[in-house]
Amino acid sequence: MNNIDLVGYLTVCLVVAGTPGPGTIAVINQSLTNGVKRTIPLIVGIGIGLACASAIAIGSLLYSYTIAPWAYRMMGICGASYLCYLGLKLIAASKKSVHLETNSDTALVSNLVLQGFYISLFNPKTILFLLAIYPLYINSKLTFGGNFINLTVSLVIVTAFIHIIYSLLCSKIASVMDVNTRFIMRITGSIFILFSLMIFINAM
Repeated sequence: MNNIDLVGYLTVCLVVAGTPGPGTIAVINQSLTNGVKRTIPLIVGIGIGLACASAIAIGSLLYSYTIAPWAYRMMGICGASYLCYLGLKLIAASKKSVHLETNSDTALVSNLVLQGFYISLFNPKTILFLLAIYPLYINSKLTFGGNFINLTVSLVIVTAFIHIIYSLLCSKIASVMDVNTRFIMRITGSIFILFSLMIFINAM
């Protein structure tokens, strides 16, 4: 990519990362209820899931692979089911304790990384969006690795940067205001369930 293409692509990445979605909502909830430190593993998981989705999109475009409609439906059903599970889990946990996770630090980190990964990868709109945007910036003269570095690394870094900004702002808000974490968890859980219904309807 030349300088103009890079600026345009980074702008697209900023808009995508800043747009509210399941990943952003998860980051905001985690930051408000548990702080920045416990949000970083979630952001890492989101980045890994996004990288996997990007790899699928780049491979499909470079090698003319066609992703079957049933694959999108399966991804949609899996994503909707997982978001619904997370939503119900948050609502149930809000009735028991202020903090959702009470496991050991190692188990907590693993759970948050997997949660971010599943939220990011199983959102079929992620791959559909990448398949729509990448043709403008993909370089057919480069190998898969070259395009992966050019497109994915920028996307993941920008997304992580935006999510960290969200996390810092939300943690700051939580530190200066009396945030009702149980209420936040219920609202987030309800939003996840709403997202799951929307994804499920689109997948059918």
